[in-house]
Parts: sequence; C-alpha cells; structure tokens
Amino acid sequence: MIVTDGELTGLSAISGGGGLPDIPVRVSGVGDAQEAMQGLKKKGVVTPGGELTTFGFLPVKAVEEYRNAERHLVFNQLRASVNPDGALTVLRPVSGGWDLSRKAPVELVLVLLDAYPFLRGGGPDSEPGPWQKLSAQDWALGREGGPELVVRTLEGWSKVLSVVAFDERRGMGFEFDLRGGAGRVTPLWRVRVHVAKLVGLENPVLGVGRGT
Repeated sequence: MIVTDGELTGLSAISGGGGLPDIPVRVSGVGDAQEAMQGLKKKGVVTPGGELTTFGFLPVKAVEEYRNAERHLVFNQLRASVNPDGALTVLRPVSGGWDLSRKAPVELVLVLLDAYPFLRGGGPDSEPGPWQKLSAQDWALGREGGPELVVRTLEGWSKVLSVVAFDERRGMGFEFDLRGGAGRVTPLWRVRVHVAKLVGLENPVLGVGRGT
C-alpha cells in the first residue's frame, strides 16, 4: 500500500514504536499527526473511532517488523528489513511517500532484476578479480553510464556493515567498496548471487544461475 511520510510514522506509533531505522522523519506537530490519522482512516487501517481494523493489522505488523529487524538492506533508495520468518518488509520511495509491502526474497530479487537489467547478465565461470585501490572520483570517471546499484547493509539501527556499488563495464560486473576505497571486476552472475544471498534467497535458478 502507498503511505505518506506521516502515515508511515503513524503506523509505527500504532505498533508501539517511534522512528524507523534509516527512514528520515519529515513530519512533526499535531497538525501532521491529525492529517496522518485521517489518511489511515480513509485507507481502512483504522476505524472512524481510531481502532485498528483487521486489514490494518497487516501494514502495522510489517512496519513493526521493519523497526525491530536486526538487519536492514538499502538498494539505492529502496529499503528492506530481513524479518525473523525470512520475509522482507520493503519500503520503496514513490511520489508522495512510500510503497509499503511485505515480500518473499524471490519477489524482491525480481524487482531488482527489473530495475537493474545488468543483474541478469552472465559472464565467465571465474572468481572475481583482485581488489585494487580506487578513489571514488576514479570509480565515477570509469563508469560507462549505465545504472548503478549501491547496496548498504546495516545491523540494527545504525551499524553500517558495508557500502558497495555495482555496475556493468564492458560486459562484466564491477564492484566498488565505497568504505574501503577499492574496486574489482567480477562476473555479473556473481553480482546477482551476492544480491540474492543478501535477501536470503538460495534458489539455484534465480540465486546462483549463470549466464541468464
């Protein structure tokens, strides 16, 4: 479902919490809170009297899982939490707010394959090349103009485990560690495997297939 910033904050408040990891707070004050509550009423999340509906339990639970998850993934602007049952709460920025959904790992991989076509590539059955020191400026100068995918992996609320950018260069994948200042060439299918494993997908077709 599509929710505004205020409605997302309201969903978190209803579930018993406050802010959400890696989600900027853009609303404040009584007026914003009242507007958010009216929006949630119109969308059937709460009753006119302010009680949570049967339908409303679903988005509230999804937001609660996002807030409490131990690991979060950020794919450019798309956020996802890895929930205890293996599913993911996904928050994708859209005009006016967020597209809130709960997806299986394979569903999120399909979303990423559609958004970043280079992830569908193959390449040789080989290991990635050696890491080489590289500045962010040199990495940017070497790009070929295609889409790039920056992946941040977070533990808890604030611990950043890694920030890695992926793109395609001359038919191969390129991996740039933004925190370590190093890059390496890697087969595109290995990039796909890496992304799939991050979201918990081990399916041999979508998760580790080569050349497709």
